[in-house]
Amino acid sequence: MRANKGWDQEGLTHEQLVAGLRAYIHNFQKVELQLRSNHPSEKQEPLAPEAVVRQKLDWESGTEDPEKGEYYATLRYAWDALTYDRLNRLRKKGVTCNIHSQKCKFE
Repeated sequence: MRANKGWDQEGLTHEQLVAGLRAYIHNFQKVELQLRSNHPSEKQEPLAPEAVVRQKLDWESGTEDPEKGEYYATLRYAWDALTYDRLNRLRKKGVTCNIHSQKCKFE
């Protein structure tokens, strides 16, 4: 899941970038659900797309290439800022979310 399948290449159109990210999110969710298939049904909800993107940014920011790591760490901070309001709105609806892992559970 850590390998990039081309969505981070330079020169992609907006449509290509969005399609690549959507495919990555869908594949990640599918694999994660397969790994959790023996868990109780309430734990078999797919991980939110926001959390999948956050996980990818975590992985990429931990690379051995310092320049690439700093680039993805900066993107991760921006992502946290963008998703903060959405997670707060979910909390007000009775959904508990961890801002850092972006994992949510319904109460």
